[in-house]
Amino acid sequence: MAKGNCEFKGAGGQYFVTVFIHLFILGSLTLGIYTPWALVRLWRLKASHCRMNDQTVTFAGNGGELLVLCVVQGLLTLVTFGLYGPWALCKILHWKCRHTLIQGKPSTFSGTGGAFFLFYLIHLMLLPLVTLGLYYLYGVYRFYAWKEEHTRYGGQKTSFGATFGGFIKVSLIGWILNSVTLGLFTPWSMAMLYHWQIEGLSVGDTAEVSHFPPVKTHVLALAAVVLAGLLFLTGIVYLGVQMVTQYGGHVRTLTQLGGGQKKTVTRTRIKRPAARRISPKTKPALKTLSPAVASIPKPSQSRAASKKKTLNAAEELVKLDEWIRKDAENADAYYNRAWLFGEQGQLEKALDDYSMAIELNDRFADAYHNRGLIHVRLKKLDLALEDFSTAIKLDPSSADTYCNRGNVHFRLGMRDLGVNDYTQALKLNPNDADIYFNRGTALLASGQEPKAFADFKKAADLGHAKAKARLKKPGAAEKPAAEGKARAGTQ
Repeated sequence: MAKGNCEFKGAGGQYFVTVFIHLFILGSLTLGIYTPWALVRLWRLKASHCRMNDQTVTFAGNGGELLVLCVVQGLLTLVTFGLYGPWALCKILHWKCRHTLIQGKPSTFSGTGGAFFLFYLIHLMLLPLVTLGLYYLYGVYRFYAWKEEHTRYGGQKTSFGATFGGFIKVSLIGWILNSVTLGLFTPWSMAMLYHWQIEGLSVGDTAEVSHFPPVKTHVLALAAVVLAGLLFLTGIVYLGVQMVTQYGGHVRTLTQLGGGQKKTVTRTRIKRPAARRISPKTKPALKTLSPAVASIPKPSQSRAASKKKTLNAAEELVKLDEWIRKDAENADAYYNRAWLFGEQGQLEKALDDYSMAIELNDRFADAYHNRGLIHVRLKKLDLALEDFSTAIKLDPSSADTYCNRGNVHFRLGMRDLGVNDYTQALKLNPNDADIYFNRGTALLASGQEPKAFADFKKAADLGHAKAKARLKKPGAAEKPAAEGKARAGTQ
């Protein structure tokens, strides 16, 4: 498979809940009304598993906007008897690209309805027709190439080099295994397709980025496929004429052969597992971090540890504003002000300052960690997960970050990943009662009661009040602890 400078790290199991619960079950139960929200959830999950030219990818669209867009474009397509379809699809692709952010920058799509109409007419209708369907898979492959070649991810030059052979392999494996498993393999086949698609992209405007040439249909290969289709069609017509001539037109239909009764074959319906909802009272809270309340250092004391017992927020904000005015390129100044905004509940301001600190210093692990906490408080769990993962890559020795990522995994329904994160956190800090309590909560929600109560016992031995109460009343659901705090404004 041709490989560009993009990567996809998702696995089929991570898509199981989104595909079956949100897309299939909830989409069906709501007669398709929920489908735009399910698609947005799927696209956010896909974006969180992608990196393009070593840059982060996020998806910022919401289901409400997509629902309105689909309703309007669907009505226009309906009243034009389908003729508006190519323009409707391009409108949706424009919307999707605009909300696909590469390092915070929106993507663009330059395809037009007129161009796609001609493409659809040639590659997805006429050529498959004259080749008796032989060209159809290549037409679908050409559609992927057309879509990507008209996209600029993050506003950067984009080219597509994934091979047709790779597409055939992914399609064949997906078709066989979905047939064998009655569709249960769908999340894994989607992950395989995403892997083929994303890793065949080259994104970037710099000279060191190697781009692929445009995908084209080879004329000789196309002529051979068309000729094969025409020969096959001619053979079918010839055999039909011979049969009619030989039997004098007395060819009996299947209905006649069956005594006039047509049998209807019913399709087996797959009963999907019902969604298990997690009560809010079973969610482990964010790890509470002890903030080192500190005075604001001078520019020459960047990130110097200096603690105080009290902090006058208004005075410190004045100091920080002055510090930033004098030294606008100092990441620590923005970090300190972001921490203070977070303590005051001004989450959007905190988010902006943490993002500025990261822009000035993309190795700032604590800034990623604290911005992840802000995303959690804003209920943007996919973005929080991305920030915590980046913080762990930059500082794999932080038990708190592993714990917080475990909490987000739990809230997203990825309990096994949450347990893994808690376990790693305990390797780094084996005497942390909060982490034992959180892991016990995740294990209990997964039905692993013996392991869960062993963790509650360990947390209680370390003095965790809620764990003690949980052991006294095994049937009672515990309440979540207070939301975690960010690391303080000096390092």
